[in-house]
Amino acid sequence: ALTRVGPDVGARRIVRLGVGTGLLGSFTTYSTLALDVVHQIEAGHVGAAAAYAAVSLLGGLVAAGAGVALGARAERWRAASR
Repeated sequence: ALTRVGPDVGARRIVRLGVGTGLLGSFTTYSTLALDVVHQIEAGHVGAAAAYAAVSLLGGLVAAGAGVALGARAERWRAASR
């Protein structure tokens, strides 16, 4: 809907990426993680479920931090090469 009402630039693009991809995408990803953990617990694999949840959440945080750091480094490199 956002792309139909005008060009996909500026604030409209930020909203589309943040809400469409970020927020709505996180719901499906989180629900899959939660369902997998519940299935493992129901199967009697409580330790594996806890480890899976911890590694998934911590791994996601580490990956997000690495992405931010790499993005900042790329921006500094691009600014220095101008």
